[in-house]
Amino acid sequence: MKLLTFLKSRFSGLYILSVIFLAVSFALRTALCIRSAADADFTFPLLAKIYAVGLLFDFATCFYCSVPLFLYLLFISDKTFKTKINRRFLTGLYLVLLCAILFDVFAEWLFWGEFDGRFNFVAIDYFTYPRQIIRNIIESYPVAPLFAVLFAATAVLFLITRKYYFLTFKSVGSFRQRLKSNLPYLIVPLLSPFFIDISLADVSTNHYADELAKNGVYTLFAAFRNNVLDYEKSYITQDNTVALTHLKELLKTDNSAFISDNAFDITRQVDYPAPEKRYNVIVLRPISMPLHPRVFSSPVFTQPAQGPFAHLKPLLYLCRPPPAVRWSKGRTTGICFLSVLCSSSEVTKQNSSAADAATSTIWTASLRKRASRM
Repeated sequence: MKLLTFLKSRFSGLYILSVIFLAVSFALRTALCIRSAADADFTFPLLAKIYAVGLLFDFATCFYCSVPLFLYLLFISDKTFKTKINRRFLTGLYLVLLCAILFDVFAEWLFWGEFDGRFNFVAIDYFTYPRQIIRNIIESYPVAPLFAVLFAATAVLFLITRKYYFLTFKSVGSFRQRLKSNLPYLIVPLLSPFFIDISLADVSTNHYADELAKNGVYTLFAAFRNNVLDYEKSYITQDNTVALTHLKELLKTDNSAFISDNAFDITRQVDYPAPEKRYNVIVLRPISMPLHPRVFSSPVFTQPAQGPFAHLKPLLYLCRPPPAVRWSKGRTTGICFLSVLCSSSEVTKQNSSAADAATSTIWTASLRKRASRM
């Protein structure tokens, strides 16, 4: 009875969403702990620290995400709040947010399987190439069954909570009463930045423990704000001395000698008696594109440049990918050229400017051609 009285508030939907978010975050953390048990040495004190810090991040994330809806519910008048349009709007929004909470669970579970961690800057980088990423996801995962389960779970949650949710439209109260009884939704987001930081998740030297202590939504926005990816945590590393010593062994050739015994100095004296070969050197950045093998086996790349504008030939060649390099629906894959370099002494400053202009013109034409096919 007390619960029904408490939920008879225009914020009852927000309360329910907050409880579901916290419960789902706890369940997801537990599931990820079980999934990582074989790779992490968990102890009871470490698990207690993971869940304590994790709960702190869950609460902070919950209050941050609640701010827009809280402000809307706080300032809207009683008359407008009880209109049919507003009821439909808030009910639709409630369904969307339920689905978003469950979608985050699916996304974090799959992301953890790929990167052994919560969302990071890699997830942010995905937004740069949405079409390629969506296509890759469709090809890699059973998207249709996953979305079917997602929508079914959303419907079940809505049916379970709708009795309590619709109490929100039976509420009455002044602005002062609404503000007084829901101050945490305003105070916590204002104070959290001064006390909660992503560094709090460093609960041990165990990578899995640190990731489990985080909240995926929080780390997603933290990665967007900080614009950084921890190299040591994201890639397999080796002691620098060992790695560079091995590198020097790989660089050894019969016609070269290192000028220093320092493991960190790979400067070499190279003696090559044969005539100089003036090859074209192209620096490019492929955008999620599998180049066809014949591109770099072409004579354009294996024969010396001829003539003052010879350095443009590889550029023109690459701007016309072979037929095998295709997306579905006939859309050719594009390449973003960073720069074009040439070792030929015949390339003057004027010709280099021409190369830059050609790069810009060809790339623009390529984009227009692709856009016309969409």
